[in-house]
Amino acid sequence: MLKNIFRQYDIRGIVGDELNEISVKSIGFELGKIIKSKNLKTISVGYDARTSARAMFEYLVSGLNKANLEVFDIGMLPTPVGYFSVFNKFFDANIMITGSHNPKNYNGFKITIGEDSFFGQDLQDLGEKVTQNIKSGEKIKDNFRAVKFDVLSPYVDFYIKNFSHL
Repeated sequence: MLKNIFRQYDIRGIVGDELNEISVKSIGFELGKIIKSKNLKTISVGYDARTSARAMFEYLVSGLNKANLEVFDIGMLPTPVGYFSVFNKFFDANIMITGSHNPKNYNGFKITIGEDSFFGQDLQDLGEKVTQNIKSGEKIKDNFRAVKFDVLSPYVDFYIKNFSHL
């Protein structure tokens, strides 16, 4: 069942069932360990307007904090702003919490590490690690520590500077 949420290009699942406190904290922790293994240390996390976004954010951040990453809360934004936060060197990685086009009971994660999307076999391997972590019974404490960061202002400034001629 949990294996189904790890798709080709993102993680998507039903909130409360497939995506719950245990699974999302484990996703954050295991993903955080992968990011740390690449000698990266900062991550921005943003989210869309779904009602489940705050809970998903808190669970995810708890796992990322357990992995000892520096977590930055970029707030409610469109997914491209999350990409901008990495490609313009504000952060080493980004996770956008978004259900995309799926029904309202779904949510998920789009992941960028360095300047690479995290997809395909990497997502499948993450799924295996998350499943093993959950089976181990490891508890991940609540730790919602994340520094607020305004990336929207530089994003807007970038568009004004580079596309004002349009």
